[in-house]
Amino acid sequence: SPIYEGVKINVEINDFFREYILRIEKIPQNDLNDSNNLDFSPVRPPYILEERTKPCTLVLGLDETLVNFQQINYSQGVLKLRPFLLEFLETMSQSYELILFTTETEYYAEPIIKAIEQKRHYFDYVFYREHCIMIGNDYIKDLTRIGRPLDSTIIVDNMPQYFRFQKENGIIIKSFWAQDPDDQALYNLIPILIFNWVTFFICHIFFPIINFSTIISKGIKKAYFFRIFYFFFCSFRCYFIK
Repeated sequence: SPIYEGVKINVEINDFFREYILRIEKIPQNDLNDSNNLDFSPVRPPYILEERTKPCTLVLGLDETLVNFQQINYSQGVLKLRPFLLEFLETMSQSYELILFTTETEYYAEPIIKAIEQKRHYFDYVFYREHCIMIGNDYIKDLTRIGRPLDSTIIVDNMPQYFRFQKENGIIIKSFWAQDPDDQALYNLIPILIFNWVTFFICHIFFPIINFSTIISKGIKKAYFFRIFYFFFCSFRCYFIK
């Protein structure tokens, strides 16, 4: 079934990673010894200038968040998609603007994205290592540089240090390892994210005068109280208006 389809994908020197290996072989050995040399010039924010067509933005990590890739040797690797990944992306893409944000280079990430999107396109935008900022030896995904309001942006990642600048916007998901085929972390996130979208949408439709930026910017988790309150208030109001 589609739910478990991603779990069964084991890649060994297939077209996706053969393409990745060929790209790596074209890079001078001196550059491979220094990973910083693989970075491109810093990208100027905001990364997105177009208006979004959906009310909320969902930013997703890649390695150990959506997939697990184990490189056996220089020319072999095994890719496993997290259980329920395709169902998760299919559901979320109906309501959220989906952004894949990885600390890896495009050389590494692009063939994995192709493996995920074999049947349909899920991600509206993809950001790579060059979109991160460096703090010491850490790559940081600064959500303010994306070009989307923080009050309607959520990031899901297994590494909280990647979104240390916007901790209140983050949902930490446990790391996915290939040895855990019964992982249900993405499946369990679906109702939470749907509820967040529904309450956000209702609040902004019924109460456009209220400045939710000042309320929700206090944090996704702290804002749940306000969203729940207005959700039930809207329901109560609509019931008695009939």
